[in-house]
Order: sequence, then C-alpha cells, then structure tokens
Amino acid sequence: MLADVFAPVTPQLEEVNRALVASLRPEDMTSPARTLLTYVLGSRGKQLRAALVLIPALGEERRTDNNARRAIQVGTAAELIHLATLLHDDVLDEAKERRGRPAPAARWGSKASILAGDYFFARAFSLLAKINSPPILNLFAAAIASTCAGEIEEHLEAYKLETSRENYLERIGKKTASLFAACARAGGMLAGSPDFTVADVVASTSPSSPPPRHFAHHPVGQDLLQGVYTLPVLAALAEPATGSCLRQLLVRGVDRDNMEEVRALVAGSRGREETKELALEYRDRALGELQALPPGPVRDNLAAIAAFVVERIF
Repeated sequence: MLADVFAPVTPQLEEVNRALVASLRPEDMTSPARTLLTYVLGSRGKQLRAALVLIPALGEERRTDNNARRAIQVGTAAELIHLATLLHDDVLDEAKERRGRPAPAARWGSKASILAGDYFFARAFSLLAKINSPPILNLFAAAIASTCAGEIEEHLEAYKLETSRENYLERIGKKTASLFAACARAGGMLAGSPDFTVADVVASTSPSSPPPRHFAHHPVGQDLLQGVYTLPVLAALAEPATGSCLRQLLVRGVDRDNMEEVRALVAGSRGREETKELALEYRDRALGELQALPPGPVRDNLAAIAAFVVERIF
C-alpha cells in the first residue's frame, strides 16, 4: 500500500536516499566515525517525513527540475533531523535496540551517539540553508525547538501517575507531531500554496492537536521502565476495574519481574480500544482538513498516508 502512495515521488525518494549517503562528507570524519554514521543510515525507516515534503511539493503543475531539487533537499534535511532525534532519544531512554538492531548508543556509547546526532543536525541545516528560504529554515528550527521542549517535559514528568490525557497529547504533539507538521507545511510552501491552505492542511497535526504516533508504536515495557505512561496505560489507570491494581504496581516500581503483570492489566482494560478510537478520530479530522486541497493525486496520497499510519499501529 505504501509503495502505491509513494509511487509519484519514488524517483525523488531514491534521490533522498542518495543524498543521505552523500551527507557523510569524507573530509569531516575518520573511518570509525563513518562506520557509526553509516550504521545509523542503515535503519532509516520508511521516509514518511520526506514523502510528506515531496508529495505536496511535486504535484503535476509544480514538477519542475528546480522545484524537485529543492524538495529533495528539504526532504533529505527532514530525514536527517529525524535520525538525529532518534539518536538522542536512544541515549535518554537508555534503549538497547532500535528497529531490531543494537541501538548506536548501546554499541558505541552515549557520547558518540549524541555527537552523531549533532552531526546530522548540522548537515540538515546545511541543506536547508542552500535552498535560500528563511521561512522554511525557521520552520524546521521551530520544529526542533518544539521537539526538545516535549522531550524535556517527558523526562521532568516521568513517573507521574496523575498525567492527564490532555497533557500527554500536548507533550507528544511537541515531541513527535511538530516535525511531521513542519514537513507537510514545507511541502505546501515549496508548491506555492496559499498560506491559508497550508495552515488548514496542517492544522490537525499542530502541537495542540497531535497525530497518533506515540500511542502504541513504542514497546509498552520500554516506556514503563522509564516512567513514561502512554495513552493505553493512562486509560487503564482511569478504569475502576484495573486502575487500583495498576497504580499499586507503578508506585512500587516496574521491573522485569512484574512487567508481564502490568502488561496483562493494560491489555485487559479498554486502553487499547480507547487509543484506537482516538487515533481514528484524528485520522478522520486529518481527512477532513485535506478537503481544503483541490481533488487530485496530492490530496489522495496524503489521505492514504493518514490511513496507513493508523493501520500500521493497530
């Protein structure tokens, strides 16, 4: 399904892949550094962020060589920013794995992983500077600031059982939705869309109204060990049938010995169902916002991405 959605921009996504590899400039590093950075690029995911830039930027009426070049640069920068945030996340979360492989922090150490993330940030902003668009540069700078603010809040509020759903959604809106929103907005800006159209389309992914990524994508156990309570856990805490027992376990502290008991309580609650209902609600709101775009492949493909994200989680 996703291959069909990406089909109109597949050649440009291949260019993004080549640009990501080319971002590791030989003059910047020794062989050990290149080994680490190449390893990180080897698990770069589905490139949803680059696609969110490319699809609106390269509608049929905007598919010029110059616009394609600029969109590829912005899409590459978005992927580099995402990789940088993952490297830093793994250090903060003390993660041992990332996408089925040892996390770079676990393999090379936290310091090297943080510096690798900083390198990717620097390369991303070098690419953004080359397109000579201060508004787009400022857009991604604001997204990174928002991501960092969300990360800070998550760690300062760890182990708090009284986290409200609203506070949780606001936090993940900053931590995760802000970069997705920047990508979609940048694509519209590159396409020359009117400001009101760009604002309408990204409204459902603004920090105050985030999309459903963090609901179930992270392993429940990893979040719990770090004192990060995701939406299924918060919903289970609010249920009379499971809340009291779950609260007692969380107060005592989650470890490998009682993890399965915690998982069973969450699984036996309506947490997953409530989370899915909310994800579907955000999907439907996103599809409604897309009606601001004229009918055609751009609108259809963005709608398909919204559907794919929810289907992938559930």
